[in-house]
Amino acid sequence: MQVRAGGRRDFSAAGVVRWFRVIAQRLVGFGVFVAACGAGELAEDVSTTSTSPFTSTSTSYGSSSDEGSSGDTFPDGFEPAPCDDEPDVLADRLCDEGQDPETANDEIYIHCRNESACQGPADPPGVDTLRVMAWNIERGMTLAAQLASFTDGMLPVPDVILMGEVDRGCTRSGDRNVAWEYAAALGMHHAYGVEFVELPRPGEAITAPCEHGNAILSRFPIGNVELVRHAVNESWFATDEPRLGGRMALVADLAVGDRLVQVAVVHFESGAEDGPKRAAQAAEIADIGAMLDRPVIIGGDTNAGLYAFDLYLDTHNEATTEAFFDRGYADAHEGLPSTSRTTKPPGLVLDLIMLKGATPSMPIVCEADICDGLSDHRAVWVDVVLGG
Repeated sequence: MQVRAGGRRDFSAAGVVRWFRVIAQRLVGFGVFVAACGAGELAEDVSTTSTSPFTSTSTSYGSSSDEGSSGDTFPDGFEPAPCDDEPDVLADRLCDEGQDPETANDEIYIHCRNESACQGPADPPGVDTLRVMAWNIERGMTLAAQLASFTDGMLPVPDVILMGEVDRGCTRSGDRNVAWEYAAALGMHHAYGVEFVELPRPGEAITAPCEHGNAILSRFPIGNVELVRHAVNESWFATDEPRLGGRMALVADLAVGDRLVQVAVVHFESGAEDGPKRAAQAAEIADIGAMLDRPVIIGGDTNAGLYAFDLYLDTHNEATTEAFFDRGYADAHEGLPSTSRTTKPPGLVLDLIMLKGATPSMPIVCEADICDGLSDHRAVWVDVVLGG
């Protein structure tokens, strides 16, 4: 395997300090404008219409049936995700490379199946408004407390959860299938895709290769599931957080009555110097839904470090968010005061929901006293009026 050098990407307290140091440097002499322009150029170079291996329709692991999650009829063009049997996550891995990481042919573009299960309502009636939550759950290491926050009413149980940093069979989170347990507890369908095969490392209780990724949970049937591993990506193999794989988005359609709604959960590159890569990743996903004549909802941890400054200063220097705005998307929480937008303390606004062809209502960022003990990111949610 070719080994490439790479640095640690994190948002620990020290990492946040480094973020603000880099941001301050960029602001000097209008350097931020130069960085934003460079990022925009890279974003424009990414096309989702190429025949590259980076975007693929992924099949599900160990499906018990070819049938999907609910009734006999779906909107035209909807292929329901399979209804898997519950796997043994320590034996039934989704990624081929997880079995013998040293033999992997590529550090980033690994071969993984998706997982899906049908634990939601069989045939829910259509609605005109969806409550959508985006939450980086920090691997599910406080899974019991997170689930309790829904059952005790501290957090609302939404119609859709766009969930990032989700462990599957990792020792650090109790060898649990976190997305599956979430969906079972909340009575939702789910689809899960692998971002990284996490490799053993000291200090983080990872004793064997395991899987880490993004999930879509929905009260409505999920179909047309695609895992998009970004064309512009960063290798984490030779870092102090060794991994195979790379940043990805999970894209799917929801069958909401007689209409389709496209949703995607994202988790963009996190390095303070990775702005051009983040912008390219955002453009790639925004392009997928840009031409659709139906609602599109994209949410997750964008790692868009400069966006807090844009909100505070009424500027447009964060190329990651601009990639969405330039393609007709709107920030679902844009009506909130900038002082209440923090999703990653001490002051970053990283977790976003972007909408196209739909209208936001009642946007909320989770309060610190509720969410700060559950994850290192605060959940955000909004009522999405589908219209028409």
